Amino acid sequence: MANKSWPTDAVAALALLGVPLLHTAGLLSFPVLLVLVLLVGLSTGPAEAAGCRGWRGSSPPC
Repeated sequence: MANKSWPTDAVAALALLGVPLLHTAGLLSFPVLLVLVLLVGLSTGPAEAAGCRGWRGSSPPC
C-alpha cells in the first residue's frame, strides 16, 4: 500500500523551507512565521492525531 501522505508532507516541507528563505530575504516577520507554523500544523496534525507516524515512528503509515 502506498503512503498517501506525500501531498501533506510536501506542503509541510515547503512551509518549512520558507523559514530560512524568508529570513535570508529579510521578510520573515512574526505574523508570517505564525502562518508558516499554522500551515505545518494543519498539514501534519491529522496524521499525528491518528497515530500515523510513517517513517518517523514504529507504527505503520496510514
